[in-house]
Amino acid sequence: MTFDWHPAALQEFEEAGLWYEEQRQQLGVEFSDAVVFAIESVLREPTRFQAVGDDVRLFRLKRFPYHLYYLLDDA
Repeated sequence: MTFDWHPAALQEFEEAGLWYEEQRQQLGVEFSDAVVFAIESVLREPTRFQAVGDDVRLFRLKRFPYHLYYLLDDA
């Protein structure tokens, strides 16, 4: 499995990181770390997380109110 950002998701990720950093120093970094952890978890075990549609799955971030949606592929 490979990873690639949807352009809108990447923009939202970047904007959210900046917003969290404005709320508290290092919170943006913690948000980024949580997203990286989610991506690594999905790449390690892509079928582990909740199916929400045909080949679409969902990883819920625990600390932040965000979900990582992803497509299963054969790559």
